[in-house]
Amino acid sequence: MAWLRIPPHYLAEACAGEVFFDGPGEFSRRREAVRTGMPEDVRLKKLAAAAALMAQSGQYNYARCLRHGETAAARLAAGEFVRRALEMVFLLNRVHMPYYKWAFRALGDLELLSELKAPLEEILIEPGEEKIERISTSVIAELRAEGLTGGTWDYLEGHAYEIMRRIRDPEIAALHVMEG
Repeated sequence: MAWLRIPPHYLAEACAGEVFFDGPGEFSRRREAVRTGMPEDVRLKKLAAAAALMAQSGQYNYARCLRHGETAAARLAAGEFVRRALEMVFLLNRVHMPYYKWAFRALGDLELLSELKAPLEEILIEPGEEKIERISTSVIAELRAEGLTGGTWDYLEGHAYEIMRRIRDPEIAALHVMEG
């Protein structure tokens, strides 16, 4: 449960930079454990939360806010979608997401879905439903490719519940889908 409460940028910071001296190697051993040691059920929970929040903010609330003439709220929803999409991509890569101001720079170096860097930046500059849907489609395809969902629908929320069903730890599985 502690893994769920630690902000990912703290974990990324602990794994960044060079180690100039570690005589007995204890620091490096612990650092590597932090870099690679997130329990899979925690990663699944975080993936499910990111999927649910991407669906809520981008696939649902963005267009809803526009329909109600709430342009500023729509922009906030688009920003939240981008934030959650970044979390999703880093989790799919099994890399701790750095502090927000470094996230886009680091995104370009990731193996999976690094091609989403430009489209996510575009959403922050000029949001649009079609852009949100293209990114959602790419994320869903990667979730399927990794065997994390078998769903065929376009809306991310259903995939969030599919991911939740793969969690074995009863305490983590009992958490709300958006928690984490």
